[in-house]
Amino acid sequence: MLVAWAALATCASQGSLLGAEPSHAIAMHGSPALAAGFSHFRYVDPAAPKAGRLVASIVGSFDSLNPFIVKGLPFEHVRGYV
Repeated sequence: MLVAWAALATCASQGSLLGAEPSHAIAMHGSPALAAGFSHFRYVDPAAPKAGRLVASIVGSFDSLNPFIVKGLPFEHVRGYV
């Protein structure tokens, strides 16, 4: 057990000596799709209206519009849009 621990400590210390260069993004293959300091994602319209209103009616109540909450009840119909 002590030998395994010593081997693990040696590998860990050698790995930290190599270091890694800081990067704004990572990619599985090739370079990242978005450059550093990008202003918006490709699917976002930066000129989109910033106001709006959600009108929905349900019987009952809900605690959040987030459908992935752990506690409470999410709004039932928003799950289809996420």
